Amino acid sequence: MNIQLNCDVCQKIKYQANTTSEWKGTWHIPERPWERLNIDIRGPMSTTQRKNEYLLVAIDDFSKFMVVIPLRRIKAEDIIYEVNSQIFSRYGPPKTIRLDNAKYFTSKLFNDFMKNWNVEVRTSIAYNHDSNGLVERSNRTINEAIACYQAEENWDIIIPTIIGVYNNQIHSTTNQKPFELMHGRVKNVAVDILSMINHLDQPETLVNHDEIIAKVKEKLNKHREKQAIKKKHSFNDGDLVLRAILDKVGNKKKLHERYDGPYCIMEINEETGDCKLSKVSNAGRIIHKHVKGERVYTYAHIRQLKHYKIQLE
Repeated sequence: MNIQLNCDVCQKIKYQANTTSEWKGTWHIPERPWERLNIDIRGPMSTTQRKNEYLLVAIDDFSKFMVVIPLRRIKAEDIIYEVNSQIFSRYGPPKTIRLDNAKYFTSKLFNDFMKNWNVEVRTSIAYNHDSNGLVERSNRTINEAIACYQAEENWDIIIPTIIGVYNNQIHSTTNQKPFELMHGRVKNVAVDILSMINHLDQPETLVNHDEIIAKVKEKLNKHREKQAIKKKHSFNDGDLVLRAILDKVGNKKKLHERYDGPYCIMEINEETGDCKLSKVSNAGRIIHKHVKGERVYTYAHIRQLKHYKIQLE
């Protein structure tokens, strides 16, 4: 018997490399652009001269078209205003929006707003950007561009230029430009506005939208199939696990116990990787918690878990 390995305290302290780091979930492929939108809040960043500290990042799952909006605050009412005026009013509402479960996204005010637009809200675990990996990769792109411009105090001014360039470059996943895939036409660059308006309907500015969408769907499906083969996880309902303890910005704790538990996995969402957990007592019994007659769970993403080894007497 290896007491050191199975000691409860040792298991909670010992760091384990993430064995599910490449697992990406099993989200279905959208049929067309603007069916499923990913939204995330980035920040706080350095405060600009216009007092902006945050970025609202929205990306279409199909076309990879990106909308980025600077924010001063991240209250639900501020986010609603920007989503309504800068996204829904310009592009229309998507069928589904994927978010983390931060308070401003789970508020009644925000969810009532989405219901009014008939938008389904899908949430993933907060502080786990890999549940929403498309946004996280785009965040890295934004970071690098801001650093290149050396615009820590004026990043909100250059954001439109950065996003304009991004949307007009070929995306590695789709092999298409997000702007063209989203709008069905070639973007006019560095031309007079009147000239642009007069030539929007000319053949050279249009693309065969349906044909391109079919090609992108085929490419995305192949990409998803490849992920399904290579990237699996080792957890099942009923497994005993420990959950990583995260700080306020989602980083694992450096000192003392890095994990808490043990927990029993009650349910795994294979699309998002989110898990319902119930605490396990020292006697090995599952503790079912109820609030107002309804069973409640602890939630964690599959990437925040590690297997718990039962201690032998």
